[in-house]
Amino acid sequence: MTDTNATEQQPPEASRFAWHPQYRGQTVEEVRAILLEDLRLDQRSYAITMAGPDDNESEILVRVVGLEKKWGPYALDWATAEPATVVDRVIDFEREREARRELFPYAEYRDRHANLTSSAPSGSSAVASDEPSGAPWWAFWRR
Repeated sequence: MTDTNATEQQPPEASRFAWHPQYRGQTVEEVRAILLEDLRLDQRSYAITMAGPDDNESEILVRVVGLEKKWGPYALDWATAEPATVVDRVIDFEREREARRELFPYAEYRDRHANLTSSAPSGSSAVASDEPSGAPWWAFWRR
């Protein structure tokens, strides 16, 4: 009987969202599973949309832009990236929001962590990464 009780114990409070408005009461692993499934479905939807006929371009654009807004801030290559990698970024970000008890944008989190982990001097040019610069995904079209 003690083995059954041990497996039914709740995880420590540190692994449960207590404050977060969207994930309150859920464990980190529950949120991770939800996000993984959501991202996999969105990746499939994106692939199907992009492979479909170009008859209604405005409809395709609406679908793609919505998905880009949802996942693009975390990884520019979200549509082809390994889902666990993207979800790990989202989880780390949401845990930071939980710890700070503040809803701040991902760009602030990304910039803060880039400064903490950067070993390059502040005057050197940055190496290109898959992280967005804060500009919209379509900004490269503008000159």
